[in-house]
Parts: sequence; structure tokens; C-alpha cells
Amino acid sequence: MWVLDEWDLLRLATAAGADYLDQLEKDVLLHINMARANPAGYAEDFIEPRLQYFSDYFYREPGRPTLITAEGPDALVECIEDMEGTRPMEPLTPSPGLTMAASDHAQDLSSTGLTGHVGSDGSIFSQRIEKHGRWLATVGEVISYGPETGREIVLGLLIDDGVSDDSHRRNLLNPAFRLAGLAVEEHEAFGNVCVIEFAGDFVEE
Repeated sequence: MWVLDEWDLLRLATAAGADYLDQLEKDVLLHINMARANPAGYAEDFIEPRLQYFSDYFYREPGRPTLITAEGPDALVECIEDMEGTRPMEPLTPSPGLTMAASDHAQDLSSTGLTGHVGSDGSIFSQRIEKHGRWLATVGEVISYGPETGREIVLGLLIDDGVSDDSHRRNLLNPAFRLAGLAVEEHEAFGNVCVIEFAGDFVEE
């Protein structure tokens, strides 16, 4: 069902040569770039087909565990409409420094079992990023808990079920962001955690 044949993967797989990312992390960035390059097309190919698997608030895709959602299919309909009205934008390029910042927080959440954007040392994402370089123009962070594939991590962030301000989707589809770093670690409560850092520009130090 989730076909990639019609996508320009050569252009969108910007992390293909990034040896500091594992395959799951590369897949996450690939799907972010697909959503950015063609928001309407991504919604049509990867979000709209999910509507058929909803029964009230229960999502039952064949071969996957049943998910209980907060908003049901309404969150998908809103996401589809939003992405259909979003202009295509440039794909993100992976950044080693931003990846180190993402890894710092992912490892912290993994070892402590915490959630959220504040580290166990009280740090916020901009402070963690600044340990590895100097960011320019704008910066942001999103975190996913639970999904185990790049596609499902990105879909969860785009759909933003139960998130009133859709902040994850707005970050993934922010044309001001040009670079990204990401890290996936195990999490005792959710199975895994994926931290993604964004910047308009970044000077490695």
C-alpha cells in the first residue's frame, strides 16, 4: 500500500551518505523530505489511505497493533486539508552538529525515562544545540514516542493527533528550516523515542 515508486528518492534521500545516521534515522529524514517536497502528494499517498482503517477512535491497519486515537479520523482530515494548501519546499540536509544535539536529548530521555523538551539537567533544545555550534535565523525541535519505522514516525508528527496547535506538523513543514539532525533511542515507556532538531542554518564547532 505504501508505494515509493513515483517519488524522486535520489533527490530526497539527502541523508544517504550520512554515516553518522542509522537506517531508521535516514528513513525518518527521507519521509520528512517527501512531505516537504510535495505536501499534497504525500497526504494523498500516505495519509488519506489511513482513513479506511478507522472505526470511531480506533485505527486498525492490517498487520499492525490497534491504536486508540484522541481525535479519530478528524485529525487526518484536518492534516490532509492543511497539506493540500501547503506549497512545496526544499528538502532538509542532515547536519552532524544538530544530530549530536538530538542524540544528547534522545540518550537523556532513554536513560531517565523522561519525556518532553526539557532535559534532566534543565536544558532546553536551543542550549543543547549551542553546545555543538551556532545556529542562525531559526531553530526548533520535535519529539516522537513509540512508532518504529521512519514512515510511522513522520506520519504521527504530521497528523498530530491530540495536539491542539499542530506544532509538530508546522515544524516539519516550516520552509525556514534548511538543516536537521535526528536520533532514535530506546525508551522504557514507549519503546523508542525520536528527537529531531531543525535550524535555518548552522555553523559546526
